Amino acid sequence: MPSQRVTLATLAKHLGLSISTVSNAYNHPDQLSAASREKVFAAARELGYAGPDPLASSLRSGRVGAVGLIEKSLPVALTDPASLLMLSGVAEACDEAGVALVIVPRSRSGSGVADVVRSAVVDGFVAHCDALDDERRLIVEERRLPIVVLDGRATTGEPSVGIDEEGGTYAAARHLIDLGHRDLAVIAFAPHTIGAFNTGTMRRLAGYRHAVEEAGLDPQALRIVEGSAYDRDETVAIARELLATADRPTGVLAMSDEMAVAVITAAGALGLRVPDDVSVVGFDDTVTAATSSPPLTTVHQPHAAKGAAAVRMLLDHGTGPKDITFPVELVVRGSTGPPPPPS
Repeated sequence: MPSQRVTLATLAKHLGLSISTVSNAYNHPDQLSAASREKVFAAARELGYAGPDPLASSLRSGRVGAVGLIEKSLPVALTDPASLLMLSGVAEACDEAGVALVIVPRSRSGSGVADVVRSAVVDGFVAHCDALDDERRLIVEERRLPIVVLDGRATTGEPSVGIDEEGGTYAAARHLIDLGHRDLAVIAFAPHTIGAFNTGTMRRLAGYRHAVEEAGLDPQALRIVEGSAYDRDETVAIARELLATADRPTGVLAMSDEMAVAVITAAGALGLRVPDDVSVVGFDDTVTAATSSPPLTTVHQPHAAKGAAAVRMLLDHGTGPKDITFPVELVVRGSTGPPPPPS
């Protein structure tokens, strides 16, 4: 092993080449023949040269070749069916652009640990589902990095990608109303599971209420209970309590497929048949919807497409659209039907 640190200059002197020529072997390989590159790499192995410092190279170029995805919860991002579909789109766009993906975990307030948003070596961020609180937004602004909000609350002029949440839930509620249902309930995201200020929750509630009001029903009669976005057992318990009442709703509108399947499970435990005794509608159209029993009527959204669009928007340097709202579509399957006759 050499007694002193081997640098690019050391390697160039050893080979009798210019520093720029040796540098091209690592940073601009198309500038050298394959034989010349291998000669440089063989000498580097002989001298113990590990290659250029990636951080130093990024500081010089002003680009590191990585996108940061800010998530509220890493376990949820890597296990929830809807999140996984969105991640596949993010990964596709990163692969297409030849950049790395860095998943940034939630902030740990009061822990004394520096927020990863402050230190992540990335060219910009995609903030998913209201994972960008005011403190983190300030950090991104201080770092002067671009950001795109995906399914979240964007400030004025902030690039964003989302779906027609209100239109989706309007279609879901309208579907049950058109089937004859007049006693409806909503299983909404509980704030402790998805964030105290979640724009998606408010938009979805607005869609349900719009359909109810348009049909001439009392919007105050729409029962709203909160369930866990990611804990199916917790939502099963809540749904059982809702369906065990004498005046149970004939139709339940859930804000996700996972919560809708929890309602179906609760109904089965109570001896209720879906859709004969109670109809259930979800939101997302993940694999959960197609494989539930009965198959779930739900609102389809383009998870992968919106994830890919957010990354492309981040990397287009302001040359493309700054706001994209994807349409959604109601998919009718076996979990909905007319309400049961009055007993």
